[in-house]
Amino acid sequence: MSQNVTARPVVAGPARAWRTRRNRYGLVGSHCRTCQSCSFPPRRRCPRCVDAVQEEAVFSGRGAVICLAEDHSPLVGHGDRAPRPFAMIRLEEGPVLMAEVVDAEYDCLAPEQPVEMVIRKWRPEQSGLALYGFKFRVAS
Repeated sequence: MSQNVTARPVVAGPARAWRTRRNRYGLVGSHCRTCQSCSFPPRRRCPRCVDAVQEEAVFSGRGAVICLAEDHSPLVGHGDRAPRPFAMIRLEEGPVLMAEVVDAEYDCLAPEQPVEMVIRKWRPEQSGLALYGFKFRVAS
């Protein structure tokens, strides 16, 4: 007997947005007491030494570009959106993360360029409300 089941897309809802708000707004990660390394997003175990002794770490939001890429694929519902620059960013505290770089053209960005975190709109939630989170801009 075959069932005709239509798969629904998995979309982050308000509960997940609420649980992850500290990471999105404050760059809260983890710090290993054993090897002193920092991780973002927070981890239960250190990726370097696999120790479970982790404490919360709030990062400064300042860092430097490691490498760059430009996203030419528009988001759903944003067909007329211009290409967006993304960068791998090493924070001053050590963790590396990927984020969109705003208020700058791709051609004006370069490796080792200092950047700082800003809060900007990410996308609309399932409920229609805007979901905000971190992006980076060239440091002034």
